[in-house]
Amino acid sequence: MDSIIIKLIRRIYISSCIAIGIISPIVCYFLLPEFNIKQHPLSYFGIVERTNLFWQISLILISIGLYINGSKRIDELIKRKKYHLSIRILLFIACSCLFLTAIFTLKYNYWHHLFAISFFLVYNFFVFIFGLVRSLTYVRRGLFSVLIGCSMLFSSILLLPFPSYGIAEITFTSLVIFWNTVLFLKSLKLRG
Repeated sequence: MDSIIIKLIRRIYISSCIAIGIISPIVCYFLLPEFNIKQHPLSYFGIVERTNLFWQISLILISIGLYINGSKRIDELIKRKKYHLSIRILLFIACSCLFLTAIFTLKYNYWHHLFAISFFLVYNFFVFIFGLVRSLTYVRRGLFSVLIGCSMLFSSILLLPFPSYGIAEITFTSLVIFWNTVLFLKSLKLRG
């Protein structure tokens, strides 16, 4: 297949995944109006019959999109090649955990929580390390990812005032979408 077509397909897929990350919780909320973000985690969408299939497919597509986008940004933005493998391993573990979070819904309480917490921790660590390594070449550009990684970590503080971790998940997800969108747009500028 022609490399231009592959790049176009990759761009469309990543753009679609960013859109799915924004739209899927909104669609699920409208399908399930009794959902209360202060009492339920977002994973609740995965066990309710009206939303479970849509939610699971969305998480699977997003996990693949996060891996593709992160992998391309590693190649494009991390100049020191010796760090590529270790950063890519972190990304793979994080995206695999999100994929498994979709497969093991809240019905599988222990496994779901294990994979969900692993995704939050490892993806946060991936963004932070990505920023640190990038700052070895470009301090200011790397600092952006470091600050986003710190913000992801601080989003867990929202667990204190709320009985559910839904608000913290929304905040974390917003930061993930923001970080991926900014880096995706930067890569489009670099090529354009």
